[in-house]
Amino acid sequence: MSDSVSELARKYREEMMRMYSTRRPPMPPPKPPEPPRPPEPPRPPVCPPCEPPRPPRPPRPQPRTVLPVAAEPEEIPEPVTEEFTEPELPEPVTEEFTEPELPEPVTEEFTEPELPEPVTEEFTEPVEEKIFREDFSDPILPDYMQPETPVLPSEWQAQEDYEKRNTAEGKLYIVAAAADSAYPVPGARVTVYTRIGDKIQLNYLLVTDESGMTPIVTLPAPPASLSQDPDNAVPYAVCDIKIYASGYFREEARDVPIFAGVTSRQEFQMIPLPLAVDEDNETIVFPSETGGV
Repeated sequence: MSDSVSELARKYREEMMRMYSTRRPPMPPPKPPEPPRPPEPPRPPVCPPCEPPRPPRPPRPQPRTVLPVAAEPEEIPEPVTEEFTEPELPEPVTEEFTEPELPEPVTEEFTEPELPEPVTEEFTEPVEEKIFREDFSDPILPDYMQPETPVLPSEWQAQEDYEKRNTAEGKLYIVAAAADSAYPVPGARVTVYTRIGDKIQLNYLLVTDESGMTPIVTLPAPPASLSQDPDNAVPYAVCDIKIYASGYFREEARDVPIFAGVTSRQEFQMIPLPLAVDEDNETIVFPSETGGV
């Protein structure tokens, strides 16, 4: 069976090739090759800047050879088809399902357990006992044993008075410049401190930015209502400011006023050191009249 099918397929291919070859027109015979051209005589040398070099000639196209095509087959054999017979399948075998017998459930009767009878005891009110209460009243001391009123140190009293007076807040920022405020002085170190009695309280350590200014800081100040009191001559708090920058004299401003709810500005005109002096410990002090607010 397989040999006959392969034989038919081979014949079918040969017939198809024969049919395709007969349909196409015959190709013309190839042209004879052209005789070679005689070599060109040598040309005289030309100056390179006068005449550009000629590009090389492209190669001549060669004649193409046409392969012969088989002739088209006259008749195409019909394909052989075989009838398909469905195989016989065995009939399925079904088994009858028998339900298993389950045992009958056993139920037990519930009997409530007997609870013991509650025992009640009679409540007897306890007898109130007399409690001894100690007398914690202040004893009466003789005159020679009377306590003395403690006296606070002077620095403690000054700190307490400062906190009682300055219950509000004011703000302050410092500006460092040179050449009559034409050039800012960046990187200057600023110290803000307050004198309370005989002690010095450090408030802030600041550094000026590229524009010569420090951040705005908050300092204690008396309430603004004290300015309405005619007996109160100083309705503001004061602080001292020191500033130092490399290449400039050290400067200090004393008694800079701080008002409640007001942002104060303290400006320093930095004086450059002479060329022959690298560092000078001399400090230029500005009193409160010249300090800016």
